[in-house]
Amino acid sequence: MSVPRLLLCALVSAAALTAPAEAGDRPADFAKRWVRSHPFTIMALTQRPQAVQDDRYAEVGCNTMLAWKRWEGLAPAAQRMGIPYHSHLSKGLLGGALMRKERHRYEQMDPAEKAAAMEASRPDPMGDELRARIEELVETWPGAEGFLVWDEPKRPSMKTAGKVVSWLKERYPEALVYSNAYPYGAQTGKYFGGRWEGPGTYQKPTAPYDYPQYLRDLVQIIGSDLVMIDVYPYKLPPEGIEAEYLHNTYFQCLADTRRVGLELDVPYWIFVQAYGKERYRRMPSESDLRMQLFAALTFGFTGISYFTYDHVFDGALLRGEETHETTPLYHAAARASVEVANLGRTLRFLTSTDMRFVAGHSTADSRTDFNLTPHGLTAHDPRKPVAPIQEISLSVAGPGQDVLVGLFRDDDGGAYLMVTNLYRAAGVGADDSHQEVTLTFDPSVEGLHRLDRETGAVEAVALEDQRVTVILPAGTGDLFSLDGAAFPGLGDG
Repeated sequence: MSVPRLLLCALVSAAALTAPAEAGDRPADFAKRWVRSHPFTIMALTQRPQAVQDDRYAEVGCNTMLAWKRWEGLAPAAQRMGIPYHSHLSKGLLGGALMRKERHRYEQMDPAEKAAAMEASRPDPMGDELRARIEELVETWPGAEGFLVWDEPKRPSMKTAGKVVSWLKERYPEALVYSNAYPYGAQTGKYFGGRWEGPGTYQKPTAPYDYPQYLRDLVQIIGSDLVMIDVYPYKLPPEGIEAEYLHNTYFQCLADTRRVGLELDVPYWIFVQAYGKERYRRMPSESDLRMQLFAALTFGFTGISYFTYDHVFDGALLRGEETHETTPLYHAAARASVEVANLGRTLRFLTSTDMRFVAGHSTADSRTDFNLTPHGLTAHDPRKPVAPIQEISLSVAGPGQDVLVGLFRDDDGGAYLMVTNLYRAAGVGADDSHQEVTLTFDPSVEGLHRLDRETGAVEAVALEDQRVTVILPAGTGDLFSLDGAAFPGLGDG
């Protein structure tokens, strides 16, 4: 999308947001309509106004700014670049600082008592002054299209966050209003708001509670328009072991988010790891970054945010609190964002219907061992293939040489297929490794088209004996339509 078009979107959005709210302005499928009427959202959490004094934010492929806390300094930069912005409303801004000072009052309560006490202590988490501040910001800086309320809320605080969401929806019925959840992997007591009892240990919930229910509560109690998660897989000791986290936790988190999003019929978005921190998370390579992006697309996620744009910990897309230098990851993101945006034009209009993990293998001493299927994924079984696929074979063997397949439908029943090479490793670029995937389709498939991720053009793909071979760079996926399905969304950004 060109900058003039983006500027027009921002100005139109501002006009809508400053219009009086009317009851019934938000249909039940508001968020799905919002996603489909906007370009596929690519943004990056940004905190420092000094980091966005030039146009590199837009040049990395971000078409929306996620203005974290410091709206007044960040919104003008978004306007200058001709892109819309989403404002983060933090707990501190909404009275969370006062709550933290009084934390001792709640420490011995069970989560249900804590929730009631917190709600009673803050019957109005907004206040006239904050309402006026938000209204002034939206009116002064055109382009506000969304609000992210709090971050990683726990169960006891959800009703309070819901009051904020409710006011924003009433005041700005055209804005996307949402929150962001904790990732999968903690004890359920943490999500439920249980008392901390030691490293990684929390008071158990007083009723059955699990991660999918926590995600449901994000929508059903807070009122979030969508489900958003942050899950950062490239762990370092002592925080964790990367291979174990990817196998046990990462894909389970994506799978649970997909499951709840489909169940509640709301979009689902994701923060991807774009930073490093010593003894906590390693800085992703290009293939690491692309695997996160294209795997998310294969799951059906329809919005992406990099964590983060400006400097954090040991660096992100930029490095240096004062120098704001681009890192190698910035250039990797710039390349990948173009491809994500091209595929995202159609993925906004598709619904995920099924997924399969295709395990690679290793052979030694005449013995073949298949790679383990990560938690949350269903392995492809050649004896019970998922229609219309009959066989899937991989040409490159070895640890991590696996593939993810996602099946989709459009509103008219058209069928689509996404195939993603999951191989990634530290220091490995996208072009340093390739996987050849051969797909054999049943006789019902008579034609195949590919949406070129680099150009956005549609190209016919020849089937030979119902087979096609796809060559995929490390961490990268391709999107196909079956039997002439029309790739919706290509005409509107």
